[in-house]
Amino acid sequence: MEYENFRNIKKTKAEKRILLVNPRRPTCEVDIPHMGLAILSAILKLRGHKILVVDYQLIHNAPDIKDFIKGFSPDIIGISIVTANTQQAEGLIKKIRLFDNKIPIIAGGPHATLYPEDLEKNNEIDYIVVGEAEPIIIDLIEKGKRQKKPARKCSKIIINSNNIPYADYKSFYRWEYIRSYPIMTSRGCPYHCSFCPVAYVGQKNWRPREPEDCIKELEIAKKEINPYLHVLIQDDNPLVIPERFYKFLELFKKQINLRISITNIRADNVNDKLLILLKKAGCNSLGIAVESANPKVFQRVNKGETLEIIDRAAKLIKKHGMLLSFCFIIGLPEDNLERIKDSIKFANKHKPDSIYWNMVMPYKNTAVREWFEKNGRICNEIGKTSLSDGDFRCDEPAAESKDFTVWQRKKAHYMCLFRTIDDRLKISKAFEIFKEARKYNELKDFFIWLPKGIIKSVKRKLELFDKFIAYSKREGVKAAINRGLFLMRGK
Repeated sequence: MEYENFRNIKKTKAEKRILLVNPRRPTCEVDIPHMGLAILSAILKLRGHKILVVDYQLIHNAPDIKDFIKGFSPDIIGISIVTANTQQAEGLIKKIRLFDNKIPIIAGGPHATLYPEDLEKNNEIDYIVVGEAEPIIIDLIEKGKRQKKPARKCSKIIINSNNIPYADYKSFYRWEYIRSYPIMTSRGCPYHCSFCPVAYVGQKNWRPREPEDCIKELEIAKKEINPYLHVLIQDDNPLVIPERFYKFLELFKKQINLRISITNIRADNVNDKLLILLKKAGCNSLGIAVESANPKVFQRVNKGETLEIIDRAAKLIKKHGMLLSFCFIIGLPEDNLERIKDSIKFANKHKPDSIYWNMVMPYKNTAVREWFEKNGRICNEIGKTSLSDGDFRCDEPAAESKDFTVWQRKKAHYMCLFRTIDDRLKISKAFEIFKEARKYNELKDFFIWLPKGIIKSVKRKLELFDKFIAYSKREGVKAAINRGLFLMRGK
């Protein structure tokens, strides 16, 4: 049985104890609670089950998984897996099986949808959830049992975002430590960028929530979790219908009035009205996904916008006095060491406050993967990430082409960091950075970066300190302490 509306769900008399787990990515320092598990927790709680969510990405020093099994005695365990944390997920599953071989284990998350055949190799897993889990999670939890080999479970229902209960973060281990509150005001994206698997994972449908419903969720979060939350809009594309999101921002300013950030936005949605509303709502920064500033490489991305539009949007964000960030992808189809210089030039032209130099990932069901299968080599993307969420070091590239080898991609990574004075290059790690620069023939760029990096580091620390002091005078000591946790990390 698949469910469509979860807000009117009936309680069951057969209560189960469910442990949901999010493994930690070893190089990722982000401490944002897992929204997907929070939504599943809310659904299962409404059904009458007892839930414990252990988010190792949120609480880095949380106890070992066997301690939670001992203390909570779950009837079933669910693990959310992304391609980057497959090794950590596998380690957790082995620990669970060594401790108790009878508990059914469900594997879900983006990796389960994109690579179910990879998880099917592991007979310690009982169920693999392909697609959005909400419509089938109740049936799976209540009927789940140990299997001889993993069974795929797929949902065919397209979820109405307004029928999903509010995320339940109070089921999380040490939920009181939550300071960032992720929320999606819509699901999916109607565009088909060549590198992005979102259209496949999200059933190729953009589904908006009513602005008033989002505000109600945030009012509850502000009251029950923390009055000084940092709200993170994690939509894949919040502005498909601009007026809907404008209304959300107006209500947010009027009724919520917290710090707010947006993780994804298209340059063709950037205009004066949006920026004015964002600033009034408390958002002081905005990021744009450029991907590549080389015309030939950019054309293959299939973004549905132009470099001229991106250029104009970047200037407008700066004009409104907001912090600007760029996202680039190193190694897209047709990219090479020479063409990546156009992205460096574009970045230095606009001088963004931060830059994310991500390495291309040939995810399944994307046009990028098809290109590498025909024109290059896929080196194995399992256990890797496209995101620049570690330190300055370059992760092993997941693909290469004749004109852009693995070694050249690593060289490009350091070239981009040095030539844009990237924040990941910490002066305290200058000797380690020097060794990497020597390995990839980047010593000239290293010595040009070094004095500039020192100056930038000193300026950044002084700016953060000034912001912290100003905020404490304006909002009070308690609010400054809460927000200071983010300021002192440079966020």
